Amino acid sequence: MQNWMLAGSYAQVDAEKSFPILEDAVFRLNETIGAFVKVGEFIDVSGEMIADGEVQVGGFGGGLTRDLTRALGESEATIVNLAKQDFARTKALTEKFDRTEVRILAKMLVLRAVFGSQNKSAEMKTATEISVMESN
Repeated sequence: MQNWMLAGSYAQVDAEKSFPILEDAVFRLNETIGAFVKVGEFIDVSGEMIADGEVQVGGFGGGLTRDLTRALGESEATIVNLAKQDFARTKALTEKFDRTEVRILAKMLVLRAVFGSQNKSAEMKTATEISVMESN
């Protein structure tokens, strides 16, 4: 999370410096996720975090994965800044995750950030237009 915060700060002023930080973080995170899966298969008897060898992400992944997803989702501004600077490189970051389910989650977070920011911009524009019309 500290690397994410550092990359997020750079994304606001110099996105080019964010990408190497995030690429390194994803590389190390892949190792951590792999270790988590190996240990999780033994301790997660309910199958809440790991089911059939797959990490359960999103709503089905129990409290831990829901909290992680929410924390990453809260940093939408960083994803939006990176995507605006270099969408291809931002998308390429999602491809660096080793596990398919984590890679899909990363892609979904990027899509939600990009399309969500467009919807928010449209909503703000509409709200501004309405308030201007009401004041006239």
